[in-house]
Amino acid sequence: LLLARLSGLHPDDIIIGRTEYGAPQVLHPPGWHISLAGRFPHCLIGLSRAPIGVDIEPLDAEPPPEDSFTPTERLALQGATDTTLISRWTAKEAHAKCFGIASRIDADEMETVASGEGLRVVSRQVETQVCVRVEAGTVQAVAVLSGSGWRSSAWRD
Repeated sequence: LLLARLSGLHPDDIIIGRTEYGAPQVLHPPGWHISLAGRFPHCLIGLSRAPIGVDIEPLDAEPPPEDSFTPTERLALQGATDTTLISRWTAKEAHAKCFGIASRIDADEMETVASGEGLRVVSRQVETQVCVRVEAGTVQAVAVLSGSGWRSSAWRD
């Protein structure tokens, strides 16, 4: 229904499928991208004209293990709060979902770097800009390809 409303189509015209790796994929209308995240009782849905990835984690989640971070990140995150660690983890998950490969990339293959109001996440020479916000007892992350023109101010409730 959300995609139908945004695209101006009837809900019966919307076709959602899955990629070969299991990621949700908009088959019709063309030119749309979708990402889903859920951690009961929370859900986050991302729809965009550019590849997008979203993730959501509760604030009271266990922080990720140390080996979820690169050596550079571990050094930069020494003494960081649990919220900061969960934010970095959530950014990595959103980054991986942006390419539909969340189940095929290890966390230590992605590196997060503070950048302006958000984070940059880099893996295999591919970079996303990630907006992270802490709200309603959750950490929410939205990742889009760097250079796509998307700004965090475009994030609508």
